[in-house]
Amino acid sequence: MKEAPIKIAEREKLVSLRGFKELVLRLSLGLILGGLVIIASFLSPAFLNTKNVLNILSQSSILGCLAIGQTLVILSAGIDLSVGSTLALSSMICALLADYNIVLVFLIALGVGSGFGAVSGVFVQKLRIPPFIATLGMMSVIRGIALVLTWGAPIETRRYVFIAEKNIGVVPLLGIIWISIGLVMHFVLIQTRVGHHLFTIYDEEKSSTSGVDVTKLKIGVYALSGFFASLGGILYISRLFHGYSMAGIGKELDSIAAVLIGGTSLFGGKGSMIGTIIGVIVLGILENLMNLLNVSMYLQSTVRGLVVLLVVYLNIQKTT
Repeated sequence: MKEAPIKIAEREKLVSLRGFKELVLRLSLGLILGGLVIIASFLSPAFLNTKNVLNILSQSSILGCLAIGQTLVILSAGIDLSVGSTLALSSMICALLADYNIVLVFLIALGVGSGFGAVSGVFVQKLRIPPFIATLGMMSVIRGIALVLTWGAPIETRRYVFIAEKNIGVVPLLGIIWISIGLVMHFVLIQTRVGHHLFTIYDEEKSSTSGVDVTKLKIGVYALSGFFASLGGILYISRLFHGYSMAGIGKELDSIAAVLIGGTSLFGGKGSMIGTIIGVIVLGILENLMNLLNVSMYLQSTVRGLVVLLVVYLNIQKTT
């Protein structure tokens, strides 16, 4: 028996609507970024000024470094709440050792950050402490060490300002640094065996049976998160001319927000470094626009939270 023409038309209309919905959800991140740029250009004529656009890339560098490391951790079904404290400690080390060889100073700062990250990984993987609790504890430990170094007083230095002031052509070096690192890590994730393993270690039982050394890989992931957080501290002191034990407060949450906006799942095993780069830029555009419009700092936090909720909701819809 043939279906009525009306029912066939309704079914075709439903399929068409579903297809349109799926397309919108897949392109949601790009649509949000594009829509945000359009809205920002209307609200503030200064937004699309070349200097301002390049400034967004530069301003996003610190968060970008933290978010890159956070992406790796979240892909493994973990979380790192200590990145803001590691940033602060790194800036303090650079300030305290400003009179020494600059390469040695950077190696010490990056090594200390990587070491603390590895300790977090040991707590999570060897001692089986939940990532949230382990890194929350390390957040307090690292912040405490940074505070003790100068009893909370900032240390001013312009030794590292050349990093923030350097341009390659017209593009600020800070922007080139974090985006280049993000692209390299994207290549590692999609083109290397280690990267492929990282997408599977959220399921430890399955990974172990396939021959992956889950313990070593997870500890390495937390060490890398500490490394990138320390790099963020180096970029911080180059931009703001001081090491400060209270630097980076709230940056751990911003880094998680950027990763979630980029489409990485908090449950691990699904995500993209390119998505994280876009997520960082989205937050950078939001902050820049709200500063141009003189929006209150308190209201800025509310707006960021609403944007994160919206994008995470769209990502959930994409997977259902």
